[in-house]
Amino acid sequence: KIKAQSLRHKTRPRAPHSINSDRCFPTPIAAGARTMLQRVITARLQAVLRTRRASSGFRPVIGIECHVQLNTPTKAFCRCAPSTTAPPNTRVCGVCLGEPGSLPVASTDAPLLGLKAAVALDCDELAETLEWDRKNYQYPDLPKGYQITQARTPLARSGKVQIDDRTIRITSLHLEEDSAKTTDVLDHNRAGIALAEIVTEPDLRSGTEAAAFVRELQQVVKRCGASRARLEHGELRVDVNVSVTQEGEVRERVELKNLNSLRAVRLACDFELRRQALLYESGDTVQRETLGWNGSETYVMRDKGGAAEYRFSPEPDLPPLPLTEALAQLDRVQIEETTPRAARRRCVAAGLDSETASL
Repeated sequence: KIKAQSLRHKTRPRAPHSINSDRCFPTPIAAGARTMLQRVITARLQAVLRTRRASSGFRPVIGIECHVQLNTPTKAFCRCAPSTTAPPNTRVCGVCLGEPGSLPVASTDAPLLGLKAAVALDCDELAETLEWDRKNYQYPDLPKGYQITQARTPLARSGKVQIDDRTIRITSLHLEEDSAKTTDVLDHNRAGIALAEIVTEPDLRSGTEAAAFVRELQQVVKRCGASRARLEHGELRVDVNVSVTQEGEVRERVELKNLNSLRAVRLACDFELRRQALLYESGDTVQRETLGWNGSETYVMRDKGGAAEYRFSPEPDLPPLPLTEALAQLDRVQIEETTPRAARRRCVAAGLDSETASL
């Protein structure tokens, strides 16, 4: 019998967990040191999580945060050209690197592209003034020690995306700058690139639905011209908040970070839903953590903090900017006609069935 503790993330390595054959606890073990017994136990645990059904009393709750790289000619707050393929640290300046005395100048293209995406997502509320905030935290890929984002006044609210016969509500769309990229070097080419973060309500119920939503969102932002949204180039990155609850309860959630394909979204969500349900069935609890996905299982990256830890404050170097001109430039009818839902509507009007139209 596999102990309930084997379903918990006991340590916080960046590598996937393996199983200690004596205690059945997750511990990081070098691949070359694993015994055959440890391999068998690990395989059995993964098979249980893939195939065993959790109690029907648990209700999956999934919300998504998508970071969409906007198709702007410059970065969000400087004149550097955005590139994810140029040699490391060749598309940078003092603003990108957070050098003292370097002041940001907001791009005028990012708000317009963000508003296009908001209209395409059928958002009911569009901001009339662009306001910026600082999100303070320390991480090696954040050279300034804070990120310029929108916390108080998002660019848009109350949108929706239709997948099959379900409507997924969009909570907000806000603009922010990207961080640097950590590989074998710390590459600041990505630092400062304009992003639109799109946040959903927890309306999704499975990994399949989550992947379908991301696919539909990808088509929406591509067709309206806001982004190329190529997952393989990091132009669309997906974070998923996952929990399981029972009627009348609110339980702890975990965040699955930086899922870079539709397959990863589907498999990671389903794996985590089963893991949490099995933990609750055994009388254990779920910890609030940020998790990664290695292709077969989740692993702990770090503890997840709350909004209070970011100490949001107004950005003193960027005054509020009226969006009157940008709103006047929006051709809502033309943007609406670029959306996948409009294309399906035209196909149905031409006599095609709904399944063929969805292709």
